Amino acid sequence: MPRDFVTACVSICWSLALSLICGGAVAGATRDSGYYGESLAQYTTAWIDDKRLLFISSGRDSVTAKRALYIWNLEVDAITKYAELGQSAGMCFAEGFIRYWYARDVSIIERAGRFGEEKEQVFNAGDWPAKKGLRLNRLTCRYFRDGDLPNTETIVFRPLREGDGYVGNGVAPKSNETFFLPNESAQAVGLKSPTRAVELAYSVYGRAYVLREAPAIIVRSKETSVRFWVFRPPNDLHSVSIPPGPWLGGSIAAVEPAAGGIAFTSHASGKPDKDGRPTTGAGGLYLLINREAKRLIPGYPFGMSVSPNGCEVAVNIVPRAAAGLPSTIRIAHLCIGQSK
Repeated sequence: MPRDFVTACVSICWSLALSLICGGAVAGATRDSGYYGESLAQYTTAWIDDKRLLFISSGRDSVTAKRALYIWNLEVDAITKYAELGQSAGMCFAEGFIRYWYARDVSIIERAGRFGEEKEQVFNAGDWPAKKGLRLNRLTCRYFRDGDLPNTETIVFRPLREGDGYVGNGVAPKSNETFFLPNESAQAVGLKSPTRAVELAYSVYGRAYVLREAPAIIVRSKETSVRFWVFRPPNDLHSVSIPPGPWLGGSIAAVEPAAGGIAFTSHASGKPDKDGRPTTGAGGLYLLINREAKRLIPGYPFGMSVSPNGCEVAVNIVPRAAAGLPSTIRIAHLCIGQSK
């Protein structure tokens, strides 16, 4: 499917608050990698391109084995090891730049750079980036310092991608407002989101930012809707709602535009079984199409990522909501002709 057609389709959907279905999508086939995921870890999958998924795993045989970074090539349905890691592993991938890390004794081993050209750095105890005042911008995978941001007495900003400016939240008396700053010499502009939107992600497929209400780990009522905003700087802002339903019986952990609608994950769990163990309930990976939510993969998800063309959604998911059960890396195919 041509990228221009997809982009145009997404723009139309947003302008109508996603009340129309984008063409060329079907919610159906799924694939399980057979590889364990990192339970309780949100950022363990990332798309290199439309057909290659990066993920952190202990492999296929043991949940406790040494972690590694793998590449799942969907075109040939092959999984290969990219880099050896260790415990407490994490990663960040954005626009061809990768940063991944793991713990070794009291040190943190980090490799960063253009994909395939990473350089290693060792941080010893007391020398970790956070202790140096460095924070990771997950939109770029680069570090920044709070002191370098254009904060004011009433607005605290965070950086967007390079050249896109900053988004900030007000402090009292503007604590429920969200602001956009195109550059450091400009005037901050209030974004017309009715509540404080403080969680921020970037959709490569939609070429836009996703702003959410926070915190995400609030257990929602099944009778209310959940709103988020799709933002294209400097002034294209659309509000989208996830309608009431059983999927709101727990927190909405991730939201991102995808081919055909909106992909989101739910932590809604069911009633305990006869042995007192939690059941899946309404939790899992969903696709919101024309205000109707269809569950693609049931379970308790820890992280989600959408491919650049919007056709593939990867999720790190446990089959049911129970502590101690291993998660696996799975993919839902949304576009006609994409599944195998």
